[in-house]
Amino acid sequence: MVGGYGFDWLKPDSASCRPITQNDADRFSACRFEPSGNAFGLPSSYHSCKAPGRSETLVYETRARCEAALETMRANAP
Repeated sequence: MVGGYGFDWLKPDSASCRPITQNDADRFSACRFEPSGNAFGLPSSYHSCKAPGRSETLVYETRARCEAALETMRANAP
């Protein structure tokens, strides 16, 4: 996950795609890999990583995939 790009989808108002550092990865309490993707209807694989508090970061391999997921999430928000 380090070197990928992610955003906290549980905080949509402040979410932005950013590089995932080792410090970020160390903060995650649990991660699960979704090889077939389908977050927000997109076919990109990703990691879903929980952190203390109300935080869950979706981590993508590239900035472009991260940005596509973030834009799609925002477009479908209520």
